[in-house]
Amino acid sequence: MSSTLPRAAYALELASRRSVRPPPSKSTFVSVVFFRVRSAETGDVLTWSEMIALLADDAAFALRWHSALRHVDSAFEVTTDWRIEANFVAEIASTPAAFAATASVYHGRGSWAAFAAPPADFRAHIDAGSVRAVAFSSLSKRNPSRLVAPLPASSDESADYHTVSRWIRDDAALPEQATELWATVGREISERVETEGGAWFLTEGHAVPWMHLRIQHPRDGRYLQWGQSESLAAACDRAFENASGDATVASVDM
Repeated sequence: MSSTLPRAAYALELASRRSVRPPPSKSTFVSVVFFRVRSAETGDVLTWSEMIALLADDAAFALRWHSALRHVDSAFEVTTDWRIEANFVAEIASTPAAFAATASVYHGRGSWAAFAAPPADFRAHIDAGSVRAVAFSSLSKRNPSRLVAPLPASSDESADYHTVSRWIRDDAALPEQATELWATVGREISERVETEGGAWFLTEGHAVPWMHLRIQHPRDGRYLQWGQSESLAAACDRAFENASGDATVASVDM
């Protein structure tokens, strides 16, 4: 893997907006932060193929990406648990890579933290994993997902992460863990695209008692989790263009 990267070679661009979905839906999204990465050299937003290759092959980029995601966390109005989501299909490999982070409250069941559970059921995968990260298939027989998770730095199960937001903001998280995990994510997405023609990448999955990044078959074009009948790319573009007048846009060096 490459390990050198010029300072501020990229910038993480963020567009945050409130987006409340009214009952009787299953959940209400309090807010959403769209984000993407722009190259300082070319001035262009990284495409999906470029983004996946950098995560898989460039350790310095993966670490800067991980660190920059803290700005996604701070873009929310309050400290909360949030998830990352992206939908990638092979035919959009040359289009800008768009991501969304959503903060959610489940009606009648509290926040995602309510799903936190000891990782006893996950222990077999942890024990079989490598030094920093582990990838394994879900139990679904119809459309199994690939799950990628950070391994605990110690045997103290109280230190387990339950959401990606807690892992991102944790000062004690190991840099080597972040680079290996994001590299694994890049490789798993590439393999999924080859076999399935695309991949839906998300970090919500309360059935697994450990923070994980889920890679599964691509969803349809609508960004259903945001409650709008438009693609994630279109919603992201609209937020950055501030067409609705309620988006806050920012950019931070990576």
